[in-house]
Amino acid sequence: MSADEKVEKILKEIMKFDKDNSGTLDIAELSTYLDAVIKKQGQEFWDQEKKNKMFEKMDQNKDGKICLDELRASIKESLSKGG
Repeated sequence: MSADEKVEKILKEIMKFDKDNSGTLDIAELSTYLDAVIKKQGQEFWDQEKKNKMFEKMDQNKDGKICLDELRASIKESLSKGG
């Protein structure tokens, strides 16, 4: 699987948490996604402050939502770091 295919697969999974079908994620939707992933991995849950920091980093244009381009860039960055 190519790097781009991995990114698109992850993006598709994350966008299942776009409950209002806006094509973007708000902080509540990102939090729900993170909780699901962390639970699946058996890790300790993140507090809201940590989730907020991640959201702020991903929301590059600071409009209060993460669009597909911002999400795609964050996924690529994470994969390039081995995440």
